[in-house]
Amino acid sequence: MKQSENVKMLTVLGICLIGVIILFVVMSNGIRPSLDTPAPDNKNSHDESRVNNEEHEMQTIVATIGEKKFTIQLANTEAAKEFAAATPFELEMSELNGNEKYYRGETLPTAAYDVGAIHAGDLMLYEDDCIVLFYQDFKTTYRYTKLGKIVNPDGLAEAVGSGNVNVIFTKQ
Repeated sequence: MKQSENVKMLTVLGICLIGVIILFVVMSNGIRPSLDTPAPDNKNSHDESRVNNEEHEMQTIVATIGEKKFTIQLANTEAAKEFAAATPFELEMSELNGNEKYYRGETLPTAAYDVGAIHAGDLMLYEDDCIVLFYQDFKTTYRYTKLGKIVNPDGLAEAVGSGNVNVIFTKQ
């Protein structure tokens, strides 16, 4: 090889290396916005996403237990969306621990987290196939995926009673 060809090849390799370094720096800075660069105006997309979240947060279904109806405000989870989409349906829920009714059935997507405390009216998913309706407050170390919460749980414990209970879930 001639010396001039070596110089050309080294020059091309050097330019490529500089290009890779610049690309790396640009990508790294793209992850963390610069302090002196104004943030893009995403007001419209932010407002649309807020409206969509509010619409979902306002989505409710009804749980009918005997003659009593309870409005459930759904959580913003995939499990809650699938649960609501399946309504109307009736579940025979079994008693457990004097504070909850449960039903094991079809699987739903999970996003379990340590809830710390359960409140009367919480509707949760345990593991991926156990729908749980709580009618007493208590602390817990178990992990659940949130499905929703009864807006006003007054009278829930009386409605579910001490044994198994049929609960009809419908769209509002």
